[in-house]
Amino acid sequence: MIIPKEERRKSLIDAGVPQLFLDALKDIDKYDDLQFMIREPDSFYFYIDTIYNSYKSIKDFNIVPVFEGSNGDVFYVYLFNEQEKKFAHFTLENDELYSDYGTSFSLMLANLLIDLYEFAYELPIEELSKIGREIGAQFSDELFKKLEMAGEESLRKFFESDNNWRKKYLEEIIKSS
Repeated sequence: MIIPKEERRKSLIDAGVPQLFLDALKDIDKYDDLQFMIREPDSFYFYIDTIYNSYKSIKDFNIVPVFEGSNGDVFYVYLFNEQEKKFAHFTLENDELYSDYGTSFSLMLANLLIDLYEFAYELPIEELSKIGREIGAQFSDELFKKLEMAGEESLRKFFESDNNWRKKYLEEIIKSS
């Protein structure tokens, strides 16, 4: 079942998404760089009926959109049924979950902030941390400090090393706040 737009906010708050994040998403134009990366999930509600029953990766779940990518073809969602709950993301083009963040919205948010760090490389770490805190990531100071250290030590230089770094440190960083 697709959770209706009117029930989306309550469903996400119940799943652990901070109100700060949902408020910031509603007012995304306030965040210069972030507004080019994410937005309210309007395209999701337009497209989901055409793919919901044919995509095996989502069809057995209730689905609540969290946000979408700036082009409206990448969807970050909360999926749940009686056996499983998870935050994940997928695209319109493929029947596959590209990322499964488990039950942790904070893990999804940390990955979004890493994308922001890479996209808005000209912003000072203090500004990135402030944005993170404003959208509900209380761990953002620690995250950006560790990202800077990882860059200095070339720990995230390649795709595989970046994935390893995320697996090794993100949960720890999130729990530290």
